[in-house]
Amino acid sequence: MLGNSDEALAYLQQALDIASRVQFRPEIALAQLELAELLVAHHRDRRGEAQSYLDSVATEFDAMNMQPSLNRAGALQERIALLDSRSPANPDGLTKREVKVLNLIADGKTNQEIADDLYISPHTVIRHVSNIFGKIGSSNRAEATTYAHRNDLIP
Repeated sequence: MLGNSDEALAYLQQALDIASRVQFRPEIALAQLELAELLVAHHRDRRGEAQSYLDSVATEFDAMNMQPSLNRAGALQERIALLDSRSPANPDGLTKREVKVLNLIADGKTNQEIADDLYISPHTVIRHVSNIFGKIGSSNRAEATTYAHRNDLIP
């Protein structure tokens, strides 16, 4: 898989799915961290997704006393913050990934269709939708679509 980030991404997603099915907390958190690292390193347009993974792993690593992994997560968080500070801002602090999800919502896509289009899990889509609704003050997809049009986020 050396040099093939798409293949590595698929394997890591599969590892996360398996670990989630058997509810093996350490491996779930490690797979999420590795996915986040890979996304930041090789899929810069997916930093929002990497951030979503990081949001859940720090608490898990801390609770399980996995200090080296917690340190890795912290270092990656700092790297994302640095990269984000160099990126043009979207309204209400939406990430590029959230804008992409918002566009798919505006296209009338379901969570599963969004997951399929973006090659992410449905759980990640749910997290993105929740983050979007919170940031823009929306309570449903129709309001989010109106917001996207008003803010010229639809290509």
